Amino acid sequence: MGKLLIFLLTATIAVTASCSSYKKTYSIGNDRTLTNLLNAYQKESTNSNKAFILIQKIIPYFTTDQNQEKLLLFLSDHINKFSKDPYNPYYTFRIAETLMKHTPQAAAPYFKNILRMNSYLQINNISIRKKTLENLIAIEQDPYMKVLHIKMLIRQYPLSKGNATYYLQLANLYASQGEWEKTYQSYLLYQNEKNAYDQGITYQETTNWIRFYRSKRNWTKKSLSDLIYNLKIAFSNRNIRLLRKYQAKHSFFAMSWNQQAQDKNSQLSSTFNIGAFLARSHIHYKKGIEDISNYKEAYLKTWGWSYRIPIWYLYFRRIDFPADPEVNGNWEWAGIFFGNRL
Repeated sequence: MGKLLIFLLTATIAVTASCSSYKKTYSIGNDRTLTNLLNAYQKESTNSNKAFILIQKIIPYFTTDQNQEKLLLFLSDHINKFSKDPYNPYYTFRIAETLMKHTPQAAAPYFKNILRMNSYLQINNISIRKKTLENLIAIEQDPYMKVLHIKMLIRQYPLSKGNATYYLQLANLYASQGEWEKTYQSYLLYQNEKNAYDQGITYQETTNWIRFYRSKRNWTKKSLSDLIYNLKIAFSNRNIRLLRKYQAKHSFFAMSWNQQAQDKNSQLSSTFNIGAFLARSHIHYKKGIEDISNYKEAYLKTWGWSYRIPIWYLYFRRIDFPADPEVNGNWEWAGIFFGNRL
């Protein structure tokens, strides 16, 4: 790869105009077709349209690893000689694309140079500017610059099918910088994209985040033991109001062990009437939480429910929500598993 970079840096050195020297620089073996193309290019290089057609035919000869140096030198030489060629954004893109295969960061200045050209050139119905922005987003390491590139891409290509993914990236970048309102707005924009719902679990996760962000988050407790203690009081006194107070307001589930949390039938936070069961039940609890519990999740076994499955495991989870430092790390009663553990 070092040789490729050296060749590119020295590409501004003029290639001798003589036919013999030109052929020596770019020929591959005794390939007469390539030689003829190079000769034709030398004659037509000042005509941008004719040169483009010939360059398109020449490029495939230089795409193998052992000939990529020739490609970089050939395209760089053309760009330097004909700085006003309208196809230069494409030639620069081919240089950057070649470098990106080996050293992505070396390609970044060339992609950025394409943006400065302010060209909306399309080749084979593919926008060079759009592909440039997509590549820059992929390789950019500075979060601030990545945000700028994503916003530019969405603004200039608002109907692109890939924008849902870029809104997600934008939300994640804002979250990493602690800009929570912008994270929230980006999630909303993501969900407005037509193909966002096709992403299944990701769509549901963003829905839960949005609802949690909008909520008061007043059902959580800093101490797991305090939360369990309050629930036991509610069960003992058959206090439905107190139970509702500590039941997670979003994404609460009630399901069997072999169901998936994303199963729509398990998302019952607004429809699950625990009071209908509590009135006829005599609830008992295991003394401590289950041994499968950990730093992030906990299970409490209960039994005596007036339901066809009398054993319920109350599920608790620690909240991961840095957007609210007062709540982040708290515990919530997030759901119920019916029956014995599998």
